Amino acid sequence: MTTTILQLGALQAGILGAFLFNRKVNRKANRVLAVLVLVLGVLCLLQSLKSLDIYLQFPHLIRLDWGGGLLIAPLIYLYVKFMCGQAEGIKGKDLWCFFPYITNVIIISPFLIKDGESKIQVLDYYTATLSAGTDQYTLYYRLLVIFTALIGVSYCKDSLKVLKVYQTNIKAEFSALTKKEMLWLKYLIWAFMGLFVILAGVYFLYSKDRYASFDYEIYFYLVAFVLIYAITYSALNQPQVDLLKPSGAKPSTKKSSNQQDYAPIKTKLIDLMKSEKPYLKSELTATQLAEMLDISRHQFSLLLSESFEMNFYDLINQYRVNEFKERVESSNFEHLTLLAIAYDAGFNSKTAFNTAFKRIEGVTPSQYKKNIDLNSAE
Repeated sequence: MTTTILQLGALQAGILGAFLFNRKVNRKANRVLAVLVLVLGVLCLLQSLKSLDIYLQFPHLIRLDWGGGLLIAPLIYLYVKFMCGQAEGIKGKDLWCFFPYITNVIIISPFLIKDGESKIQVLDYYTATLSAGTDQYTLYYRLLVIFTALIGVSYCKDSLKVLKVYQTNIKAEFSALTKKEMLWLKYLIWAFMGLFVILAGVYFLYSKDRYASFDYEIYFYLVAFVLIYAITYSALNQPQVDLLKPSGAKPSTKKSSNQQDYAPIKTKLIDLMKSEKPYLKSELTATQLAEMLDISRHQFSLLLSESFEMNFYDLINQYRVNEFKERVESSNFEHLTLLAIAYDAGFNSKTAFNTAFKRIEGVTPSQYKKNIDLNSAE
């Protein structure tokens, strides 16, 4: 059953990889994802062929999958970099991600170039499953599994850092983050990290057994394939997010000596917010607001950092929350639901509205409305 699932997964990987490679949205990221899917497909196929009968017929398949796990985490890392706009192409330093795998190939190459009969000699009935063998590579295989897990955890941590920077940058440019935050990618990276940790844990658990009761690598690749499918499914619904470079200054708690230079622009911004209420436009961006103020995008970033000490996303949502409060307290909007008022105030999703309101006011919108009604009754 497991063998059939692995082979079907390998077949689907070929189809899915070809589809992703030709997809135009997030094209570079999807091509990296296509490579990742194809790599996993090949590894799943090799795992499905790990049996004594097949190895006796095709001995050159023995250990061909060794170190394949070293490719997974680096490819995930590169995929995250492309999705988050922190890479425009594969550069020389990115190729270092694959150095561990290349080193592994060099180490096992003396075995890989042997004739078939010599390869069969390292097998017995049990090691045909794990293919750890009975020669000097047995110890290397043990070290390889641990190193694969360590490399996986390391690149997953780096991927989370890249994603965190991206999430900071989009708050400097966009006032609505629906489908832009890529929280799904964060959860899936954590899932991969957990998978690598479990790989190391299970290996340690069975490390004293000369012959493990099951091939845990099979389940590792099965779960990895499921996670990759989850990433692919989510990525198909992910819009192209283009961020300016640089994307803007980070908020700072330190006052600049030039802060007074921004006083006229700050006043102009406040007046603009009162008169034209641009924040009512749900997809308002920092670039658009900078153009309305007739200043550069960079100057606008400095204005927010120096004079407001917050990012664009928080500033706009502060105005939207205030707008909501004004409307919910007015009898002119009694016929509307809280969510309808929130949409009119510029929010474009219930989740974004509830999150922003709770963070700013400390209570939920319904609790706030209830307090208003209680005060009116008194």
